[in-house]
Amino acid sequence: MRHGIDFFRDEIRNGFYIPTAVKQSWAAELDALAEIDRICKKHDIRYFADWGSFLGAVRHGGFVPWDDDLDICMLRDDYVKFRAVCDAELPENYCIHDYERHDNHWLFLARVVNNHHICFDENYLKDNYNFPWLSGVDIFIKDYLYRDPNQEKKRCDEVMHILAEAESIINKLSSGKYAGAEADSARQKAIALYKKAEERMSEVPPEESDQVCQLFPWGLKGVPGEDKEFYQEITYLPFEDTFIPVPAQYNKVLSRRYGDYNKVYKGVAGHDYPSFEGQRKIFEKETGTALPRFTFEKGMLDRPSQATGREVLFLPIGPREWKSLEPYFVKECAISDTEVYVVPLPLMQRDIYGQISASDEEILEAEHFEDYVNIINELEAAGVNTDHVCLTGFTDYDFQEHKPERIYIQSPYDAHNPVLTVPPYYYADNLRLFTEELIYIPLGPVGEFSDEDKPDMLGMNFYVTMPGVIYADKVVVQSENIKSHYVDKLIEFCAGTDRGYWEKKIVSKHGNVADGNYSKSKRILYGISSYEYYEYKENFKEVISSRIAIFTENKEKVQATIYLYPSYDAKFADVNNAFYSADYNEFCKTVTDLASASGIEIVTGAGSSYSAISALTRDFDAYYGSSLPIVQEFVMQKKPVMIADYSV
Repeated sequence: MRHGIDFFRDEIRNGFYIPTAVKQSWAAELDALAEIDRICKKHDIRYFADWGSFLGAVRHGGFVPWDDDLDICMLRDDYVKFRAVCDAELPENYCIHDYERHDNHWLFLARVVNNHHICFDENYLKDNYNFPWLSGVDIFIKDYLYRDPNQEKKRCDEVMHILAEAESIINKLSSGKYAGAEADSARQKAIALYKKAEERMSEVPPEESDQVCQLFPWGLKGVPGEDKEFYQEITYLPFEDTFIPVPAQYNKVLSRRYGDYNKVYKGVAGHDYPSFEGQRKIFEKETGTALPRFTFEKGMLDRPSQATGREVLFLPIGPREWKSLEPYFVKECAISDTEVYVVPLPLMQRDIYGQISASDEEILEAEHFEDYVNIINELEAAGVNTDHVCLTGFTDYDFQEHKPERIYIQSPYDAHNPVLTVPPYYYADNLRLFTEELIYIPLGPVGEFSDEDKPDMLGMNFYVTMPGVIYADKVVVQSENIKSHYVDKLIEFCAGTDRGYWEKKIVSKHGNVADGNYSKSKRILYGISSYEYYEYKENFKEVISSRIAIFTENKEKVQATIYLYPSYDAKFADVNNAFYSADYNEFCKTVTDLASASGIEIVTGAGSSYSAISALTRDFDAYYGSSLPIVQEFVMQKKPVMIADYSV
């Protein structure tokens, strides 16, 4: 797969659970972005991440966790160049949606879409992560504003008048007042009016303007423009498993748009979450076809009794997911008369029919056996009694022989993950045939949420109403609040069951996110991002030097490590030469020289996965410096954060 197995794993970011199903949508959009990027490089066209994707790139290092669309923008002159070549350059199955080429697309933006229609073709699904739905990238257009506000107001008033005339026609088309040739004629009139409005919006030459704005709808509503200079210099930031261009002074742009953009306001951006669920509902309604999904039958709760031995089995699905099982593993290791088995399960790619499509080599690699050897050795070195622990391959463990008293699982899916699977013999509905107690442990703690947090509530449909939770004898969650949400969701999903059953089965257990083990000498991560160089070139070196001096003067109380972001990554060295620019090189050299002279260690942050960011965060007590994706993880771990203000 183009994005690799690990990309599609469920994970919890910033307290939000992201299931594989949403990762499918992300992957399809990233593929569309890659095609846009290829065309733009070939034809020397600039583009920038915009709206939620801009905020996500800066604040989260990828998608905003509770969002699933991808937005970019182009200045008008770049967009004209792109539209002139994109039809010929895009892959055959891709298409462009705009008001000329797609019915009912009455918007002044283009959408690059991964297919002409929803597609369940077997070969297509094989190449597209079993994802049949339409997905793509929205391209917003920034036009140049008049320097004279009176001229600008006159232009906007005229555009509004044109659009009002077009809207009257569009409303009649939508209501079915026109039909046949009359409808075609009316649509052409509306398109002509839109073209006329677009000509007015694009009439200001770049050299006669100081500001740009997305005129529809914001400029027409009186929203001020942004300085044109912000869109002259580009830097690239990590975005999931690639990089995306943003304005080099991105901190200034986001601060002017949102104020303190590090404050999280969770919501759904103008569409249902996840967006493909709307397509599913329409498809099923129009075709009368119910697409496959996990459904509840009351017999699933019937529990055969088992005679078992004094043995416990842990079935982790990956080294990074192990952390949620580790406290229970340590507890079981403390019981001297219990044999503890760890059987790592490989996550493998499956096709649309559920058949495993991984090679023997890929399965062996996905098992991560050596990683678990290291994990257990590290726990032993930390004082955990591992004398009665046995690490065993999944093909070697015989349930008939062992019949463990308890089995701990952390995959909720059985056969119902749309991309990945564990070996079918280890599905929850089979495991309960060999144990007295099947215990489901979620991947980790999510952020506490309420019924008003729509993305969290909708997201539960993808990981709570699944076989692992249904078949388990016990489900351990982090709090009474989350337990209540689980119970409500399961009562809704499992018709005919009562609250008492689920109240008994779902168990809450409070746990600390941060370890709270602060040393006498505070460990501070000092983040320095390229935006600060671009925004304060004149005194960048002086300010960095003075702040490093503060750390070195107080090194007995504070141990500082510099986090350079973004840092050079050879995989992306060809990204429009972003990592070879004179400014970028000067930024890196300035910071590394100052750090070296002061004896302060540097860690790098280009292309870091969320799991790597989370792991790095655990090594420090507090954060100081630039606005970076790692800030949100410090916040989640309830550790102090201070954003540097270079204007002070």
